[in-house]
Amino acid sequence: LPVQSGSNDVLQAMKRNHTIDVYIDKIAKLRKVRPDMHLSSDFIIGFPGETDAHFAETLQFIKDLDFDHSYSFVYSKRPGTPASELPDDTPEQVKKDRLAQVQQVIKQSSIDKTDAMLGKIERVLIEKVSDKDPNVLIGTADNTRLVTFIGDAAWVGRFAEIEITEIKTLNLVYGELLNLEPDVA
Repeated sequence: LPVQSGSNDVLQAMKRNHTIDVYIDKIAKLRKVRPDMHLSSDFIIGFPGETDAHFAETLQFIKDLDFDHSYSFVYSKRPGTPASELPDDTPEQVKKDRLAQVQQVIKQSSIDKTDAMLGKIERVLIEKVSDKDPNVLIGTADNTRLVTFIGDAAWVGRFAEIEITEIKTLNLVYGELLNLEPDVA
């Protein structure tokens, strides 16, 4: 979701045609249908005129909506764009510090969501055989985490139910096959 800021004032300065309420409403409706849905967004930090209060709104918005991933970056002028003419008096270090805060909040959300997978059963699309071990398959769970498990290369392209047995990294978990869905091809 390309939210870009959690401050309506900043969104208006960016000339965006949405407010955060639009996203809050959409996400609330989606989570009624799919409470375990994971969200990703883009955030521009340090847009010209962004105050401490604007940034605090963005950080709270990110916490409240519990984003799992983001492409977040410090604003930089692009020649020829309307924003390049705006006064930009926020020190670069302040922008970098704000970005670090955003990325830490989102990273912690990702860690929490990955850790919560332990012991759970995940539906995984089997995508390939490991380069390191021909007996190990790699797939992607609904929440975008990579899942590795022992299996047959002929299963690539199919879905499987995998019990998560170990959390390896932020985006990598290990599991054991419980059920291979029928091949529909």
